[in-house]
Amino acid sequence: IITLICNHFTVFCLLFFLTFVFLPLAAQFAVVLNKKGSLKKMKIIENNPARVFAISLGSAKQTKTTLRVINYLCMEYNQSNLDSFDWSNFNYIKILELRRKLIDKNLKPNSVNSYISTIKSVSRESWRLNIISTETYMRIKDIQRVKGDSNTTGRALTTKELNAAIKTNDSDNKSIRDSAIIAVGYGAGLRCFELAQLQINDLNGNRLNVVGKGKVTRFVYLPTFSLNTLRKWLDIRGIENGAIFSTLLKGGKILSKGVSTRTIADIIDERCNKKELERFTPHDLRRSFATNLLSNGVDVLIVQKLMRHANLN
Repeated sequence: IITLICNHFTVFCLLFFLTFVFLPLAAQFAVVLNKKGSLKKMKIIENNPARVFAISLGSAKQTKTTLRVINYLCMEYNQSNLDSFDWSNFNYIKILELRRKLIDKNLKPNSVNSYISTIKSVSRESWRLNIISTETYMRIKDIQRVKGDSNTTGRALTTKELNAAIKTNDSDNKSIRDSAIIAVGYGAGLRCFELAQLQINDLNGNRLNVVGKGKVTRFVYLPTFSLNTLRKWLDIRGIENGAIFSTLLKGGKILSKGVSTRTIADIIDERCNKKELERFTPHDLRRSFATNLLSNGVDVLIVQKLMRHANLN
């Protein structure tokens, strides 16, 4: 009996120790480790102007893309990545050298300017973090854009092509959705990512609430043909919350998830092949929107406003 009592008491003590001593201490230790890891990660971000600039952007996708671009530019300086780069030694001359390298690679002026703009933004964060001096930053800021004309790779569609791309005799879910995507993309002059991220609650009558570059929100209006084509799709999709242009399974089943920009490009390629049209891109719909307005005598400043461009260039 005494042995049995001792055994039970031993088990009780062990359970008590595990429950009220070991597990709480282990949990606290895990929290401390997690905090240390988070602080270490935060310290890396705080000390690196490239990462500070990247996380200041509007979305996770933009951050990821920007970090990839900066890593590429660091490799132009024979550095493995942005974390090994010594940003304190960054100056006016080094950016001019980078610009010359990019020009010598026969990159288009717009591409060179985009890269230089990114690296100048990193320099701004370096200045804000007291990594470089005000004098150094002001010299970097003064670097001019590369001048020159970039050959436009896209094209504007004719009215005949647009009608052929939008109209379909098929009644399946995919065909009706795809027609609506093309009609809205052209009719509202939307960027591809704007088209992909449209939500049901962005639609109010013939007005769309569009979140564009820099998370700037604007209202755009759909012409009658675009609105009618969209309504045919919404009659099938319904008006439940979620993406306007839903992903479809092979059998036509509608999912709540929206289409991606890659899917929109594939939709247009497929429609071009089916209708035997010269290939065009999602951005060509936007280009066609502007071109057709100008061709019909609409003032260029009004077109600029409808395109939601900050400047005429």
